[in-house]
Amino acid sequence: MKNMVTFIAALSLMFSAAPVNALCAADTASSSVSAAADIKAFTGKWTHQVSEGNNTVDKSAKNVGTVEINADATYKYTDAEGKTSAGTVKLGTDKIDGTEFTVLSFYEGSALKYTAYSVAGADVLSLGNGNMARFVKAVEAAASISDFAGKWTHQVSAGNNTVDKSAKNVGTVEINADATYKYTDAEGKTSAGTLKLGTDKIDGTEFTVLSFYEGSALKYTAYSVAGADVLSLGNGNMARFVKAAESAAYSLGDVNNDNVINAIDASNILSHYAMSSTSKGGSFTEAQIKAADVNGDGAVNSVDASCVLSYYAYNSTVKTQAVSFEKYLTAFNEA
Repeated sequence: MKNMVTFIAALSLMFSAAPVNALCAADTASSSVSAAADIKAFTGKWTHQVSEGNNTVDKSAKNVGTVEINADATYKYTDAEGKTSAGTVKLGTDKIDGTEFTVLSFYEGSALKYTAYSVAGADVLSLGNGNMARFVKAVEAAASISDFAGKWTHQVSAGNNTVDKSAKNVGTVEINADATYKYTDAEGKTSAGTLKLGTDKIDGTEFTVLSFYEGSALKYTAYSVAGADVLSLGNGNMARFVKAAESAAYSLGDVNNDNVINAIDASNILSHYAMSSTSKGGSFTEAQIKAADVNGDGAVNSVDASCVLSYYAYNSTVKTQAVSFEKYLTAFNEA
């Protein structure tokens, strides 16, 4: 990898010093040199990346498409919106400052679309432009979509901390094994779409990438590492999808699931109610919300906390066997 970084840096300097027309003319120069490489060495899928921001593409990359190179020297390009184009690839070599590069020239008809430079064994094709764009060899995805099937919670940072330090739930996404998904926001509004699975390398680390499309529009790009139950949505670790654990069997009123209904549960209910009444949002899971809504009116508020406190007081003073919380509520409501 260190050699690869050195090569990219050297290639970047060469391209920044070379005139633009010299780069575009690389295919002409390569025709005079016999290609040592074979097109089969480059067959497969490559990810088209461009620099995101002021950094070079190896420091901050944005995926903008993919190119599939075939053994018959044809290719198919697919952009981020799913639009496709096709053409042919010509293979050659070129020397820049004494260093020999394999050159791949991508034609759509007679128009030269891309000129890509490689060194033997490299999984990166530089597109010049001061190391601001490249094709990166896509590794066959070890994961399958079924590995990610299930419900995930969409979290964003609550405040100035990163999302792993302070998270606010803003929605859920249900991923299906048939590569479809359903998104539900905090207000209950839903949308649906399809998923594409791939891989990417960032600073030598390989990630599984899930691209969420609504029609042709890319809605989210999520990154995972093997075995992780978190999908990072980038943005400086300010947003993520977190795998929703199977709901624990919470009893009505016992929101902390410690098998006791007491003042702690009432306090937790009040805290959730206070947070949900502000822009911070509530802190309960769906299972906890069901446990907290003790009067069954579809809302978690001070009335539920009052019911819990009332039962706790009864349970603390009764001298005989206390009735269940459900029976107590029935008698309480009938009184």
